[in-house]
Amino acid sequence: MKVNSNVLPITEDMISWSKELGIRIIEKNNTTILDCSDGGYNAGALFSEVCMGGLGTVGFTEQKIGEIQFPAIQVHTDFPILACLDCQKADWQIKNSIGSGPARCLNNKENRITKKSNENYAIIALETSQQPDRKVIQQISEECEVNKEDIFILYAPTNSLVGSIQISARVIETAIHKVERLDISVDNIENGFGTAPIAPLSDSNQEALGKTNDAIIYGGSVTLHVKEMDDGFQNLVSKNSKDYGKLMIEVFKEADFDFYQIDDDFFAPAEVVINSKETGEIKHFGEKNPKILKKSFNMEM
Repeated sequence: MKVNSNVLPITEDMISWSKELGIRIIEKNNTTILDCSDGGYNAGALFSEVCMGGLGTVGFTEQKIGEIQFPAIQVHTDFPILACLDCQKADWQIKNSIGSGPARCLNNKENRITKKSNENYAIIALETSQQPDRKVIQQISEECEVNKEDIFILYAPTNSLVGSIQISARVIETAIHKVERLDISVDNIENGFGTAPIAPLSDSNQEALGKTNDAIIYGGSVTLHVKEMDDGFQNLVSKNSKDYGKLMIEVFKEADFDFYQIDDDFFAPAEVVINSKETGEIKHFGEKNPKILKKSFNMEM
C-alpha cells in the first residue's frame, strides 16, 4: 500500500482549507510546509490521521478527571501495524525534531510491512516549534529519495493544541509498540481502539512534553482485538514500570532530559482490554489514575 499517496488528499484538503483550519502554508526550497502551530481541533485530527498514513480515524469525546470533563481523543484503526508502527511511530530524528508519518516508509528506518517503497510523494509530520529549514528539507529528500517539490512537511510544537491532540492520538501506537518490545507477535493484532484525554496547553514545550505523555500513561485506554490470547498482554500497561506513580516531567529530569534514558515500560497506556477473536475471551489490565492526572494537569485545588 502506498501510504504517502493515501494521505495526499488529506494534505491537499488541509491546504485548501488552511485559513479555516488555522494553518499557515509556506513554500520553501520548492517544498510545501504546513505550519499547524495555531490550528484547532479539526487541524489536530487531520494532523493525527496523516501521522497514521490515513489508515486511522481520529475523533473527539470526553473523559472525566475528578469533577471536570476534559476533551479526549477517540482513535481507531483496522491496520494497526501499518498505521501505528510503520507510519505513526515517532523515532525519526530530523535535526532538532522528531518525525513520523508515511514518509517513514520511504526511508531506511525499519518497518514491518512496507519495504522501502517507490512513491512519488513524501509526507512527514514533525513535532517541533521551529520551522523546517533547507537542511531539514535536504535530509528528508535524500533519505526518502523524493524530489523536494514532492515533499509536504506538517509541523506543530508540543505546547500547542495540535501537538496535544496528535500525541494523545498515539495511544494505540504505545500499546502496539509495547507488544513488540515484549516479543509478542504484533501480527496477532487485527484492530485497535483507543481513548486518551487531551492535555491542557502549557507555556513551554518541556512542560507540555510531561503533560502529554501523562495523558496516555495515566489516562490512556486501548482495546486490541487479537487472533489469540497471550499471557504477556498483562505486561502492556504503564503500571508495570518502575517509574509508575511519578509525573513524566519528574522522570524526564531524573534522566537528565534524555528521552532515551527513560524506562521503556513507562511509555504505555494506563489500561488495556484484550479481546480474542478465536475464543471470545476478554481480559482487562491496568487502570486510569485520575489522581496523578489532576496533579500533572495542575488541577489541584
